[in-house]
Amino acid sequence: MKTDYQVFRFWIGIYIAAFGVLLISLNLSSLVIYARRSLEELFSGFISLFLILKALFSMFKVIPQNIPQPEKPEDLIKASRAAVHLFLAFCMLTFSIFINKLKGSHYFRRKMRYWLGAFNVPLGIIFVSIMAALFFSSYPVVKLNIPPAVHADPSSWVNVIDFAKINNYQSASPVTIHISAFIIGGLTSLLIFTEIALNSITALKPKAKKPSPFVIDHVLTVVVFPLTCCIVGWPFMSGVPVRTIANTMALVQVDPHPPPGKPAE
Repeated sequence: MKTDYQVFRFWIGIYIAAFGVLLISLNLSSLVIYARRSLEELFSGFISLFLILKALFSMFKVIPQNIPQPEKPEDLIKASRAAVHLFLAFCMLTFSIFINKLKGSHYFRRKMRYWLGAFNVPLGIIFVSIMAALFFSSYPVVKLNIPPAVHADPSSWVNVIDFAKINNYQSASPVTIHISAFIIGGLTSLLIFTEIALNSITALKPKAKKPSPFVIDHVLTVVVFPLTCCIVGWPFMSGVPVRTIANTMALVQVDPHPPPGKPAE
């Protein structure tokens, strides 16, 4: 669509908030009890598939389409860089699988295995960074190139949209812009609302399920956050970490010392 990106994402944020107000006013959180966790698994599967495809494209993008002939040094450098990237990606995959297997083993105490699994990705990043520094320091490996803190520009962290241009669609059709923003905003709002509702349900057992009474979770994540992000130019994000199943389990009181072989009630 031939329109300003900031204008388009602004209207997406508006429709996310509008759908959020509608979902909250209809009090649909209680329906999540009947949806169980299939919607969350679908959402997580979609995100996982997206991240896997993105990683594959990033990994194989540096591989040349044709086998380079060793005529110029640039060809050898490009091929070497592609091989190093694939090797480091394979090391990261192998290390993550190893940590996952180690988490399910009995070589360490339960708490130690828990923390190993929790820091799977950071440990993998450290491992791959050490591998690259020890064996491939002379190779032009692509890095994030995060600038030093002294070079940070705080003024670029907030890009307030120009409200005088929100109706300037350039050469694009206003109907197309609003229909696209309506669809994207509606689906995004539904996904975020479902995630928050699922993570606001205490599910120790069927008779212990009860909806969370904290409507402020939905107001923040489906209304306030999208409006803030579309106005100040921040990326849209799900507010799932606001309330997780781990800390909502405290809403249900169970017997701390159940008899042997009997689950807590």
